[in-house]
Amino acid sequence: ALNTVNESAAQAMDYTIAAAGKRGLRLICTLVDNYDYFFGGKYRFAAWEGLSAANFFTDLTMRADLIAYITSVINRVNTFTGIRYGDDPTIFCWKTGNELPGPGTVWTTAIANAVKALAPNQLVCDGTDGIATGNLGISSVDIYSSHYYPVNTTTLASDASKMVGSNKAWMVDEYDWNAAAGTPNPSLDAWYAALLATTSVTGSAFWSMAGV
Repeated sequence: ALNTVNESAAQAMDYTIAAAGKRGLRLICTLVDNYDYFFGGKYRFAAWEGLSAANFFTDLTMRADLIAYITSVINRVNTFTGIRYGDDPTIFCWKTGNELPGPGTVWTTAIANAVKALAPNQLVCDGTDGIATGNLGISSVDIYSSHYYPVNTTTLASDASKMVGSNKAWMVDEYDWNAAAGTPNPSLDAWYAALLATTSVTGSAFWSMAGV
């Protein structure tokens, strides 16, 4: 429910963060999802208020609800480590969302500013779907990101050109790593070569690997 913490779920997150820290891993934590998945996202915030998710980025009530949620998450004290999330070096970055379609500069600035006020020593990544050039000047955003489904070197080069002169980090943080190769969709080896040759790319991660 809105403004209610599911303590069982929260403790599962506590454990995940603590376990990652013990192994020297660093986490990117996404704050809201574009999709109506079981773990929640913009559709859940809209449902709580009886509003349309189509207005998620412009409605001030939903924005306030999201910032209240973000505040509760970043201020949470991990039950395994005793460290507030906003002070934990294991969390190196908060991402404003996952594949958000055109949230705009006003919304992105508001969310990024809220995160920076709570966690000034952690980084903020713009969760816009693709690189929004209008967001490159937001001082509270440190990292921008791109997803590729399927991988595409032409689109990669286009995105790289947008980052020139931005003085910001850029992550290629999701891509389909097992799609059939074909122009301009290269083999995985050729894709990695393109990433390494693109100097504006500061990091990459495929989606996804899981195990039991």
